[in-house]
Amino acid sequence: MSNVGNSYYLRKLKLQKLTIHDYMTQGAHCYCWTEDQMATGPREIGTCVYLWLLSQAEYGSKTALMYSASCGGQNRNKYIVAMMIFTLLTTEIDHS
Repeated sequence: MSNVGNSYYLRKLKLQKLTIHDYMTQGAHCYCWTEDQMATGPREIGTCVYLWLLSQAEYGSKTALMYSASCGGQNRNKYIVAMMIFTLLTTEIDHS
């Protein structure tokens, strides 16, 4: 028996997505999740970017040139900066 009312099941489930475009291969890497799996804050966005950077390092990539929107809540904040510094210190990737 659930304590959730019927109105909870009437609203739509939000699907979140992040797409990273690789200019070298012209490929797109999509990360999708629902609101019950993860939120959409800087930690979640940073995790997706970090996982992508790790996958690129495994393929031998040495540099990463990154652009982002000016959304302070998701892209340009202390969590993303900390993730980038951690990536630089723990991988062979050089950030431009």
